[in-house]
Amino acid sequence: MKKAYYLLIATVLTTLSACSSSDEPAITTDKKINLTTSIEKEAIVKSPVLDETGKGQFSNGDTFTLLVANSEGKYNNFDFTVGATELYWKNVNIANSSNVSFAACYPKQEVVDGKFTFNLSKTSDKDLLLALTTGVATESENPVNLSFKHAMHNLKVVFTADSDIDADAILTKCTAKSSCEVNLLDGSLNTAGSATADFTEKGKEVNFLIIPQATADVTLEVTAGNASKTISIASLKPELTELKSGMQLRVELTVKNGKIEIGNITIEGWENQGTIGGEIIL
Repeated sequence: MKKAYYLLIATVLTTLSACSSSDEPAITTDKKINLTTSIEKEAIVKSPVLDETGKGQFSNGDTFTLLVANSEGKYNNFDFTVGATELYWKNVNIANSSNVSFAACYPKQEVVDGKFTFNLSKTSDKDLLLALTTGVATESENPVNLSFKHAMHNLKVVFTADSDIDADAILTKCTAKSSCEVNLLDGSLNTAGSATADFTEKGKEVNFLIIPQATADVTLEVTAGNASKTISIASLKPELTELKSGMQLRVELTVKNGKIEIGNITIEGWENQGTIGGEIIL
């Protein structure tokens, strides 16, 4: 009888203990990573929704490559689809990481050791967008803002032509370095050893998205009617030695009386690097 009594007491205590434990708040590690994205300045990409200034947001279904990395360069790689992907801190498996960096690129790329090669001759999406946000505390539920910037340089050529010249038929060939190695972990571009390629556009206003590089490596060959001329970008503005990421060089050319005149040349976007004028005799 005494033994049965002790067993009854033990059962009651066990039951009370279980009830007390279940009443305590559960501890969860499934904290969501809240990403927000934006696009800066003069985007040429077609998919994101942009306003008249070139800023905007991605559309649902757009997919970019996302790295979550620690200070030692170790990272997890994700394909993040806007409107579909839900990312949680439990998906990030990086040792010794109290703070991490978020690095991303659009369009998505195959990343090896934090790097990839971007070749303008082999891609239809030439407007490479990069984003980097550092110092994000792990397990934080604060928004992680990825502000995408444009890695390429936009070379814009605008023509004014005599009435006997069909401006829409003007052919412009741009020769420039065509590829670079992108370190997504720090957003740097390396063009060492890059080969050149020809990019051709037709019309009175054309754009060439090119790798950031020295102006000495970039030439334009313009054919308008029976007139043609090869122009070195470096010769147009000797003090302008570099075409930078995320900036635009605008070259205005006039085809008149059998010659191509150089009008205003301006750098637009992040900063103005000057204006020049001149004339090229055929």
